[in-house]
Amino acid sequence: KAVWVMNAMNRFQEFAVRRPVFIAELDRLLALKGQNLEEIIAKNKIGEIGRDDIQGAIEQALEITFAKDFNPAAAGAEGIAGSFIRLVNKLPGLATIPFPFPRFLMNAIKFQYEFSPLGFLKLMSKAERAKIAKGDTGAISRAAIGTAMLFAAWQDRKSVV
Repeated sequence: KAVWVMNAMNRFQEFAVRRPVFIAELDRLLALKGQNLEEIIAKNKIGEIGRDDIQGAIEQALEITFAKDFNPAAAGAEGIAGSFIRLVNKLPGLATIPFPFPRFLMNAIKFQYEFSPLGFLKLMSKAERAKIAKGDTGAISRAAIGTAMLFAAWQDRKSVV
């Protein structure tokens, strides 16, 4: 019962944010294919929704709520984050006291990196440049937004006497 009470905010964000993001993203992904989620539901054809669309909507909802899981077998930063999460979870008490929510921590670090001037470093990757060439400007947009906000905050701080 104590865990249920302490987990109230997590449950709230799940209902208030994660589910609507899932539905909106699923609707967006289906619209790209010329389908309409409301029509699919009305015709009771939910089983015809593709696994890739559902998986994409799940991933977006988890990323927005800082609950995305990281693959320890992946290369680069994702693998490091996944390995860190796995290590913390394998050492209850010893590692979970200083890092009680390792998955949230890794998502927060990822967010801070992407929404900062360091986010422009992603453009050094051939894969990221290929995404931009196909029209996915997510990485450059995040870096630009974060950089603009950082400099706006810096200007605001400097202007206070």
